[in-house]
Amino acid sequence: MKYRLEIITFVSGALVMVLELVGSRFVAPYLGTSLFVWTSLIGTILASLSIGYWYGGKLADKYPYPHILSRILLLSAILSCSIIILGPLLSLVSDFPFGLRVSAVISSILLFSPVTITLGMVSPYVVRLKIQEVSTVGSAVGTLYALSTLGSIVGTFLGGFILISVFGTHAILIGISAMLFVLYLFSITMSKKKDRNGDKKIISFFIALFIIQGFFFFSENNSLADIDTDYSRWIIKDSYDAATQQRTRLLINNIFGTQSGIYISKPYELYFPYLHFFDLAESLKPDFKDTLLIGAGGYTYPTHFVSKYADKKLDVVEIDAELQEIAKEYFFYKDNPNVLVFEEDGRTFLNKNTKKYDAILVDAYSSQLSIPFHLTTLEAVQALQKSLTEDGVVIANIVSSLSGPGSSFVKASYKTYKEVFPHVIVLPVHAGTHGSNPQNIIFIASQQEIPTLPNFSTRIEEDQLISDIPILTDDFAPVEKYGEAMLENTYNKNLGS
Repeated sequence: MKYRLEIITFVSGALVMVLELVGSRFVAPYLGTSLFVWTSLIGTILASLSIGYWYGGKLADKYPYPHILSRILLLSAILSCSIIILGPLLSLVSDFPFGLRVSAVISSILLFSPVTITLGMVSPYVVRLKIQEVSTVGSAVGTLYALSTLGSIVGTFLGGFILISVFGTHAILIGISAMLFVLYLFSITMSKKKDRNGDKKIISFFIALFIIQGFFFFSENNSLADIDTDYSRWIIKDSYDAATQQRTRLLINNIFGTQSGIYISKPYELYFPYLHFFDLAESLKPDFKDTLLIGAGGYTYPTHFVSKYADKKLDVVEIDAELQEIAKEYFFYKDNPNVLVFEEDGRTFLNKNTKKYDAILVDAYSSQLSIPFHLTTLEAVQALQKSLTEDGVVIANIVSSLSGPGSSFVKASYKTYKEVFPHVIVLPVHAGTHGSNPQNIIFIASQQEIPTLPNFSTRIEEDQLISDIPILTDDFAPVEKYGEAMLENTYNKNLGS
């Protein structure tokens, strides 16, 4: 068949980019989706491709035979099967006491480097085989590299825009394995039958791994649902709360925290203690009417809000549009005329908002590994202030340590809020919790003096929050570094206990 080498080049280029995109989703529940994780993944993929290009070129010069290319594709299919099988090791890597950067690099190398090296070997091998067929070497090589790049472009848009949100992480990884095996079958038509005699045992090994991969896919997932949306991978699980002796349902997207939870028998009751602090808006501004919530998660607070405040209005901003449907199906959320949902990023909403709110509630941080930096900065806080009524109040939930190196984020956040609001109160949700542990911390900010409430007895004094840490800005907001410091605090404490 004509153009066989060109087709192999195009498809392998596309699969590399699909693998990179789906890789970010695969590691997210264990390591988050921070800049450190993306940097590790991209760096590992590029380094692995470089190794593959180098070694593939040397091998192609020594053995310029089509059946060797076929075996490289078959080996790629086998190595891609190992990703799902080795996935459970990520829970061990995430506990390494070496920081998030090291854990992310090790995870990327362990899971994605072997298959990417073999995929990198494909291009130089195809070039070596192609120049045996043509006299115009420059044109042939240019065409192959163009096709490889075009395949990468197609893989990027196909993976990011369609595949992940339609098929999910595990299904795509299985699909990559299958597609590489199809490429192998396609490529063996270029080789002689006698050169393929040793392939049967390798094929049997691939089939065995492929079946094991499928077994891992179906057996390890004991959740109610595992859903990939345009923005995250969400796992829904039923659990049991021993303290209240009630069945619960949880929404999770990383191992460092649960994003939403409900009591199944009473979905309107608040499951997480920090959410009760949002109800302080009623005490701080008794005549409040319009409230804005940035970050809905499983829409558990909107469910509570409409049950408690039948005559109040709540605008909800949630970037992940599919979460509303997930909330309706699994978390008993129902449409309500008093709740208006905007499926948009919280910062872009604030930038163009003209409405004034009596209270703004911010709950957009899923863990210390996934801090949306653009909602933490001076410019973001200024946008919050512009959306408030003159005597309105901001109540924001953040995740930080209160002492040690991991406290940099809460101190930087306090300094940033104080640049905009003259009155800021900081409250730990769990008074008495070890200060070095990452925890929920509530910020209450207003242009007017904030009345004293019984809940404020545990407030953090200002002298504990003042530091020389710079304010957070759109230009400089090293939240990943602060998040890593929180984890190191936890690691060091656990090692010392």
